[in-house]
Amino acid sequence: MEGVLYECGFEFRFMFLVPLLVFVGMIISAVVINNDMKRKGSNALVRKIANIFMGGLALFVFICIILGIEFRIDLYKKTVLAYQKGEYQIVEGYVENFQPMGQGGPSPESFEINGIKFYYSKYKMVPGYYKGDTQGDFILGDGQHLKIGYVYYGYDYGNIIVYIEALP
Repeated sequence: MEGVLYECGFEFRFMFLVPLLVFVGMIISAVVINNDMKRKGSNALVRKIANIFMGGLALFVFICIILGIEFRIDLYKKTVLAYQKGEYQIVEGYVENFQPMGQGGPSPESFEINGIKFYYSKYKMVPGYYKGDTQGDFILGDGQHLKIGYVYYGYDYGNIIVYIEALP
């Protein structure tokens, strides 16, 4: 198995739509509850308080969604766009200290090449290699000769893999 095994690129995931669907569901629920309260003849003050509460909750969720989108865009710029511009680090060598992903939980898979540490998990999706359901298992274990392109993205994400090439 030689050659390029992985290159990062744009990848749409349905999971990114979940907050937006929750927000739309909240708006629909607020309208239904308000109409139900009107139909039942609830006190105007109670309806007003309920509307203020639902509006505040919707505003909070909307702000969280905007912050999440901003974070995802920043992560995309600093990984995928950096890779496309050639602004990434490269390490070449043999895989050492390989630890496979935990079978029943979110423990990450990890390994080192020439002292550079990498870890990733399908439970922490990034716009780079994370061994998700749509990506293959390209890191097989200790001794595998690889060329890895990576971008460092802070302590929480570490070295994000943007390129994997198997070498002879």
